[in-house]
Amino acid sequence: VPIIVAVIVVIQLFFFAKNVQRMIEYKKIFAEEKSWGIAHNSETNFVSGIYGKGNKVFISIKDSINKYLGNNSGSVIDFSLLKDAVDRHCDSVENDINTLTPVPLYCGLAGTMAGVIIGLGSLLSTGSITALLSSGAGNFGAAADGVNDLLAGVAWAMLASICGIFLTTVGSILFKRYKLQGESGKNTFLAWLQAKLLPELPSDTSDALNR
Repeated sequence: VPIIVAVIVVIQLFFFAKNVQRMIEYKKIFAEEKSWGIAHNSETNFVSGIYGKGNKVFISIKDSINKYLGNNSGSVIDFSLLKDAVDRHCDSVENDINTLTPVPLYCGLAGTMAGVIIGLGSLLSTGSITALLSSGAGNFGAAADGVNDLLAGVAWAMLASICGIFLTTVGSILFKRYKLQGESGKNTFLAWLQAKLLPELPSDTSDALNR
């Protein structure tokens, strides 16, 4: 049982570290605000896209926006589609985090169940159940040994559950803080699109034709 618990704790720490890494990635999606800018086509002077530095999630958002702007160059741009591209990529990361957050808890519960199963298996294999139910006083020693094995296995397995509860709680608290920072960065980026990008784009069909 201690070996199984040790393996489960290692798995819990692995998923916790992976989740924290994902949280940091979410927090830093829009961290490079000073690098944002608007690119123009040198021939038509239409907006050809945006540029800026960031992690792979921001690069994916930028590529989605640039693909839309490139396919609709000189046309009226729907801001809701730009916002949808941002939300879609951010929600994808957030869903991954929400999926990974309770994994340490599930692993801990699985470890507890494994400890109970092993303890009960020990009771059955050693005949301790039969000794416990029999009335012979001479069988109490074997019965006590079996019960001790069961309780020891459960005690060890509970360590995995405690570790799972702790890591899940810490992960939830961290994500609450990182999500606020990530949402703040996303709102800043959307405000930048409205303040900087939209004025460079045609506002209606006649404006698009004039340009």
